[in-house]
Amino acid sequence: MKAADADNLKVVAHGRNNFTSWFVADGAISYSSFMTDTLARASGGYGSGLSSSSGSWNASMDGDLASQPPTLASLGVLPPAENEMPTRFVFVRGVHMSAPETNVLNIWQMLGNMWPTALEEDLTNPPGALVSHPGVSALARELFKEIAPHLQTKKPIIFAGHSLGGALGKMLWALSILHGCRPPAQMGVYTYGSPPVLAHTEGGGGERVLEVLGATSSPPVAYVLQHDP
Repeated sequence: MKAADADNLKVVAHGRNNFTSWFVADGAISYSSFMTDTLARASGGYGSGLSSSSGSWNASMDGDLASQPPTLASLGVLPPAENEMPTRFVFVRGVHMSAPETNVLNIWQMLGNMWPTALEEDLTNPPGALVSHPGVSALARELFKEIAPHLQTKKPIIFAGHSLGGALGKMLWALSILHGCRPPAQMGVYTYGSPPVLAHTEGGGGERVLEVLGATSSPPVAYVLQHDP
């Protein structure tokens, strides 16, 4: 926790279970940088981080609106009084096999359960539009219950994690949207060396997932790490 505080983050809560550890911290990000990043992603400047690059902003608009660039106001993001924008961060660690709390057998059993199943079937439109890795989604639902009280905030929320932690972060992001914790434009997720765990039931790539989640303006950012096992 001292390391987080040293980086201008104040730890709000942290926990550990039998498959990961997590931290919730409050900090601030540069509003001007956030604006540049958000508008670039809304315009199709970044990949979706799901299973294919997201489409351009124009592709998601109809008629005369297609030629109009997005604004932060149109994305539901209001400018702060100062450049620094208070933000809540949720960090999820990858598997720590040597941790005494880690149930290695349970983790491998969950990861080995790979046949896609519906994600929050009753909360998507149309129902059952999204499928996910059942093992990872089960772990994510368990983790979501632990951190849900800390998602009740008016601040933007950023999820981040490496490896399994990134996969869990992406699932937490999707669950938070589906359960209405914050508007999609006010949440983000950054993953590092994480596997794909979310898809549309009819295929079609990450763009269709973003459309169901209403997150075409704020797709996940996925970093692929060279030589990362």
